Amino acid sequence: MTRNTKDLHGDPRSPINGHLNGLFFNIRVDPETYQLPTCSLFGERRLMIPVEHLIKSTSNIYFTDFYCINRCHYITLVIANPGSPADTFCRKNLLKIEKQNNCFLQVSYPGQGGPCSIHVPSRPIVEVFYTENIDIKSEVQTGALFTYVNMIGQRLGGKTGLIKKHLL
Repeated sequence: MTRNTKDLHGDPRSPINGHLNGLFFNIRVDPETYQLPTCSLFGERRLMIPVEHLIKSTSNIYFTDFYCINRCHYITLVIANPGSPADTFCRKNLLKIEKQNNCFLQVSYPGQGGPCSIHVPSRPIVEVFYTENIDIKSEVQTGALFTYVNMIGQRLGGKTGLIKKHLL
């Protein structure tokens, strides 16, 4: 999967729009069951990648956006490798948050290289903008899974994404 330039999805004034390349991942749980949803707005195939493949103990997490569309609240976080061009951009323009001490995405790393775990709130919906390319073949060989889910609605927004409406 090759990174794309961030579109205008969310708040059109977000500092990463048009300036940062990455891949979006939706980290969402069903608010009633606290399990992964059985449906998706993004298509019928879901790629589940072990969290430790994306968020390493050295990764930096940055807050970039909070927005609402159709009564759903969204938080967008950026995951960047330290010292990368994306990390340099984020350090200058975004708020860095601690992996274990924030209310959006808490990451725990066990000893001895075991799988890490994450905790996300059931609301708002947390989106992660991951700033590296992903080799899907390699990911599938090391634990990533493709599953089928029910697609609901149609992915709206085209090339610009769904833009937050400002109330004035």
